[in-house]
Amino acid sequence: MSSDPSEVWDLVVRRADLLGELRDGPREKRALVSALSVSRSTVDRAVAELSTLGLVAETDGRIRSTVAGDLIAALYRDAAASVDELLSLAPYLEGLDEPIRPPPTFFGATEVVTADDDAHAPGERLIDAFLDADRCRLVRGSIRPAFSADVRERMVDGSLAVDATLCPDSVAVLRSYHGADLEQVLELERVTVREYAEPLHSGLYLFETDGDASVRLSIHDETTDRVRALLGTDRPEAVGWAERTLRDVRERSSRLTGR
Repeated sequence: MSSDPSEVWDLVVRRADLLGELRDGPREKRALVSALSVSRSTVDRAVAELSTLGLVAETDGRIRSTVAGDLIAALYRDAAASVDELLSLAPYLEGLDEPIRPPPTFFGATEVVTADDDAHAPGERLIDAFLDADRCRLVRGSIRPAFSADVRERMVDGSLAVDATLCPDSVAVLRSYHGADLEQVLELERVTVREYAEPLHSGLYLFETDGDASVRLSIHDETTDRVRALLGTDRPEAVGWAERTLRDVRERSSRLTGR
């Protein structure tokens, strides 16, 4: 069989059920026939096709997945899960700003909270993440007294370290309506605030709790600023992407100082 990637992928998609049956170890062909509810000839054909690419092998009359077969099958399962998520999230993802749009590896096992059923749920879950964390690095989210008195209290008492990079609109609101509170925040030892040069309507948050890291993306209504959707994951790939993105954004920002 051709090793053209599109043809290989097509085969893996068509034979995903059989590869899935081999995840826990070798199986006899008759067991595969029964488990898949197909004919023996269908199993024979599938095994022959997969064997040609080195994805399965037959040993002592039992079919097993090779190392390559295991890896490609896992890759397919992750991709399928990611596609399902992306399709369901498509209307929300349009609200993500270009600098903080995540890679495909962000998706696949994402916790999603939207305002469809409860308008306050995404914002409340974001606040919960702040209350549970030891440290948060973020871009876009603003530090406002109205955001959560409990979050502000944790910053003031030093139990929550915050490294925030805010968009110009957020800084303007803080300066105009919460000037005294901003001055107090800027004096806190474990809080750093920077200003990003470009307007942003979504937010990226990297939380650290007891040595573990997790990522949140907040998608906002541009008119009300209410959080429309909150996406969360602790996948290592997502954490690595968040660290790089926050570092890049921080380098293009300037330190906010009191007046």
